[in-house]
Amino acid sequence: MRRVITAAGAAALLLLQGACGTARDIAGDFADDAPVLSEVTPTQTVSGQKVTFSANICRQNGDVIPLDNGTLTDIESTQFFWDFGGGAEPNTSNLPNPSVQIRDGLRAPYTAKLTLRDGCMGNNNTKTYEFTLFVTPLSVAGVTPSGGVGGSDGTFTAVVTSGVAETFAWNFGQAGSPSGSNEENPTIQFADGGGLFNCSVIVSNPFEALEVPFTLDIAPKPADP
Repeated sequence: MRRVITAAGAAALLLLQGACGTARDIAGDFADDAPVLSEVTPTQTVSGQKVTFSANICRQNGDVIPLDNGTLTDIESTQFFWDFGGGAEPNTSNLPNPSVQIRDGLRAPYTAKLTLRDGCMGNNNTKTYEFTLFVTPLSVAGVTPSGGVGGSDGTFTAVVTSGVAETFAWNFGQAGSPSGSNEENPTIQFADGGGLFNCSVIVSNPFEALEVPFTLDIAPKPADP
């Protein structure tokens, strides 16, 4: 049966069009108006990283309506339900662009879900999409420097190659003073007598902790002239 729209009906459609999509959306039976997901970003992250997620969506009829930044649509009726599959903190959100902290990479990849619901004009069509969240674990290549000269100072760095390191627990033993530190780049004075010393640092974020052993080769303090 052919649908007839009166002048009054057309005016109503124009008033509603700005809030609830196209005139076809309103005049039709809403069967094709459920939001369609085309992309989620990011999907590749590292342990401890703080990120903001975005979703590109469109109507099933192909109307893609991006914002200026091209990462989210202006379909105001769309409701978002994020579930990061245990890969983020917080793990769920109803925001269009949730900001979360990525959990450990040891259990990755995570199977995440985004549910989209179109509530315009009583249309509650819902679709759930899965996406994979890849997380690179925390990794430390080593510690610098590897030694020094007794009586001199050395400033240390843990070379983090992936993941976000938030805390550091250094143990220098008898290699120098102070014997420990929670600073990111501590400075110690090497022991006068020199020697080989077994040391360690624990690098961590809220979701991962990695102990890195290292050896310091310290030459004896030169004799006074």
